[in-house]
Amino acid sequence: MNRLHLAILGELHSTENRIPATPWRSFGKREWECALGWLDLSGLAIYLRHKIEGSNGWAAFPDSVQSALKNRHTGNQLRTAAIFSEFRALIESFEEKSVNYAVLKGIALLPDYCPDPALRTQYDHDILVDEASLDRAEQALLNLGYRRKTGKEGESTLVYRRPEPQIRFSQSWEGLYSPELGRSVELHLTLWEEAEERIHLNLSNDFLERCVPREWEGLKFRALCDEDCLLFQILH
Repeated sequence: MNRLHLAILGELHSTENRIPATPWRSFGKREWECALGWLDLSGLAIYLRHKIEGSNGWAAFPDSVQSALKNRHTGNQLRTAAIFSEFRALIESFEEKSVNYAVLKGIALLPDYCPDPALRTQYDHDILVDEASLDRAEQALLNLGYRRKTGKEGESTLVYRRPEPQIRFSQSWEGLYSPELGRSVELHLTLWEEAEERIHLNLSNDFLERCVPREWEGLKFRALCDEDCLLFQILH
């Protein structure tokens, strides 16, 4: 990790509502290109842009960096809108099919873990379901155009994707923040992948019994209670 990476982490960690005198313009083009790629993959690019905007500190950064961060923010806003549209369709279909579910991560973390969904770089939808509801959940996904990815027998996480996303994989920032990037739906039968992680945890099996109603932008859905949500974040 180089000086620019460390300076960015220090800025994101700071609670001061101002950009300090770090010589951001002294770093070269290649250093910034490397840092922007790292920010994209770590999910921190939008947070850095948010910090700069809130501190009115744009003048301290090179013009190319300003443009890069602003373009990422614009793309992520469009992508977030597409994600929420998908999420609404998923929840409405699960409710219609009487699926016993709880949303994991993503929109379920708002606003406690993240104040604005446009700050996150979400790439899939994670939902806990019980085995008795699995067939109904799968039918709901099939009706929405998702197909199950081939996996191993007995897996506790089932992955569903739409067959032909406009962008399947991307190594460019435009693709990573594009609403056209394909997103999967993961149905989890448990909160801990014991076979994969090879660590036994004595977890309870009543997470769905303790789930609570949540709401975002007028959409009501079920999610883990606060204590279980914290536990799940620690495990992952």
